[in-house]
Amino acid sequence: MHSVTLRRRAPSQVGSVHTIDLPTPSTPLPTNAPATSLYQRCLQLMDRLALVPGFAPFLEPKPRVNDSAIGEEATPDQAFPDSSPGQTAPESYLDPVQYLWGIFRDGYSLITIYNALRPETPIVCDLKPSMTEQKKEKVKIFNFIKAIKELDLMGDSQMLIVSDIFRDDTNAFIKILNIVTALLDRLEKEGRLLPAGPNVVRPSLRFSDDSDRKPENNREKVVAEILDTERKYVNDLITLQRYMQEIQSQHILPEETTRLMFANLSALLDFQQRFLIGIEGNARKAASEQQFGALFVKMESGFSVYEPYIANHKRASEIAQREAGTLAKLSNILDPTFQLQSLLIKPVQRICKYELLYRELIRFSDSDAPNYNDIQEGYEAAKRIANRTNETIRREENYHALKDLELRVLDWNKMDLAKFGELHLFDRFTMTTSDIVNELQFYLFDDSLICCKDVEPGKENRKSQKHQSQGSVGAGPESAEAAARRKKGTLLIKGR
Repeated sequence: MHSVTLRRRAPSQVGSVHTIDLPTPSTPLPTNAPATSLYQRCLQLMDRLALVPGFAPFLEPKPRVNDSAIGEEATPDQAFPDSSPGQTAPESYLDPVQYLWGIFRDGYSLITIYNALRPETPIVCDLKPSMTEQKKEKVKIFNFIKAIKELDLMGDSQMLIVSDIFRDDTNAFIKILNIVTALLDRLEKEGRLLPAGPNVVRPSLRFSDDSDRKPENNREKVVAEILDTERKYVNDLITLQRYMQEIQSQHILPEETTRLMFANLSALLDFQQRFLIGIEGNARKAASEQQFGALFVKMESGFSVYEPYIANHKRASEIAQREAGTLAKLSNILDPTFQLQSLLIKPVQRICKYELLYRELIRFSDSDAPNYNDIQEGYEAAKRIANRTNETIRREENYHALKDLELRVLDWNKMDLAKFGELHLFDRFTMTTSDIVNELQFYLFDDSLICCKDVEPGKENRKSQKHQSQGSVGAGPESAEAAARRKKGTLLIKGR
C-alpha cells in the first residue's frame, strides 16, 4: 500500500478574510503630483479671492438648506440652492470645497474675477427678463468661458464647458479651480490684487484655526496617519489620471485599450476626493468632536465604485505589461514597467487598509469618550467593505482560473465542465507517492473536485495529441487560443 503525502506548494489563491497578498512598489513614485489636497487648495484660494476687488460679497453665501455635504455624497444643487451674494452664515458649511463650489456656480463671481483684470472689453451679460434663472446662469458662465479662451491660460484639456460648473463631479470642479488660480496668478503678476495685511479678514479661518501642530498622543498620531496616507493616495490617483489623459490626448493607445486599462478611474477619484474632504474636516476638530465612524458609514455604499476597478485590475496589469514598449513614449511621466504597475494596484491596496487604521483608532481611543461607539461603527463598516473587496477579488480570480482550466485541458473524459457548478477554490499541491513527487492542481466546484497535472510540452497523451492535431492541416496561422495553450502547456485530468 502506497503512502500519500500532500503538501501545499504555495499559499492558497484565496486569502483569509481581510487579507490580500499584494506586490509592493519597487520604484519610487513620481514627485510631480500635487502637494496639497483639494481641501487645502480651497482654503488657500478663498484667502486669495478675498483680495480681488469687488469679490468680498461673494464670500458670504447663503447657508445650506440641509445637512448633506460634498464629503457625504450631496450634489451641488442640494448643497447650494442659491449662491447669491450678500448673505451670511458661511459657518453652516461643513467644508471649504462646497463653500467655493457654491460661489463659483454664480456666474457673476467668475465674471468679477475676470473683469478685475481690467480687460479692454469687460464681460457684460445681456440677461433678458424672460429668461429663467437657470438660463441666466448658463449665459453668464458661457460669456466667462468665451472670454478666458482668448487669454489662453490653460490647455485645451483643461478648458471649461458650461456643464462643468453644474456637474456633481470633483474632477470638473478641479478644472474650475485651475482656471480661477490661473486668473489670480495673472492678477497678482499685474499688481491688481488688494494689499494683504494683518487687518485683512481671512475667510479660511472659518474652517481652520490655521494650526499645524504635531500629534501629542497615540490617537492623534493615528489620525495624522489616516490623513497623511489618504492625501498621498489621492495624489497617486491624480498622477494616474493625468497619465491616462496624456495617453488619450497623444493617442498613444487605441481608445478601447485605454478604457480597458483604466476602467472607472475617474469615478473612483471623484469618490475618493469626497472621502478625503470628510477626513480633512474631521481631522481639524477636537478629538471628542470627530465623527470618523459616521463618515465611513454614510459613504459606505459609495465604496462600491471600487468593485469594477478591482475586478478589472488583472486585465489592466496585463495590458500595461503588453503595451510597455508603446507606453515608453511617456516614460518621462511614468516608467511603464514598474511605476505604472505600482499605481494601478494602489486602489486594491488602499481599500484593505481602512479596517487596520480604524482598529488602531479604537485601540488608542478612550472607551468613555462620547464618540467611541462612532469609531466602532466605522470599524464595522470598514470590515464590511473589506469583505466585499475580498469577495470581488475571489470571484475574479476564480473566473480567470476557470478560463485557464477550460483552455488547457484537452481531454475531459466525457465530463461536462458546465455541469460542475461554481468554482469555489483552486490551489496547487505536491503529492508524494512512493518517493515520487508530483505537482497537482485541485479545483473545487459545487458538485465536483477535480485533480489535474501539468503536462510538459511534447509529452501529451495520445488523445490530447489527436485533439490538437484535428483540423491542423491547412488551418493557416496558429490561433490565439492555441498559442496561449502552447505557452502555458496543457493539463491532464488525474482524478475526480
